[in-house]
Formats: sequence, structure tokens, C-alpha cells
Amino acid sequence: MTGDLYDDMAKLNSLYQEMMWPNTDELEFVPDYKNDRIIIYNKSRQGDNPFIQIHEGP
Repeated sequence: MTGDLYDDMAKLNSLYQEMMWPNTDELEFVPDYKNDRIIIYNKSRQGDNPFIQIHEGP
């Protein structure tokens, strides 16, 4: 449906606002099929939390 894209963009904008991230931050979405979830990393802020490690590609 054409409205789905706008709904998804509204959800993404809400996420940025809730987390108080500027809309210029780069996000990475990683599927976790085992636990049926999507993990969202803020690649622009990966140094803010030493417990979060971003796995770079090969």
C-alpha cells in the first residue's frame, strides 16, 4: 500500500525524537532472526556506549 511507506517514515521519525538523536545520525538495522527482532544501532554514536559493538562488514 502507498500509505505504508509514510507510516514507516513516521515511526522512524518518532524513534529519532524519542532517542533524542539528530536526524543526520546514521542508523544500522540488523535482523535477529533467532529472537524475531530487529536491532537498531546508531552508527554515528557507537562510541557513546562501550558495551555496544558494531560489527563491520568484511
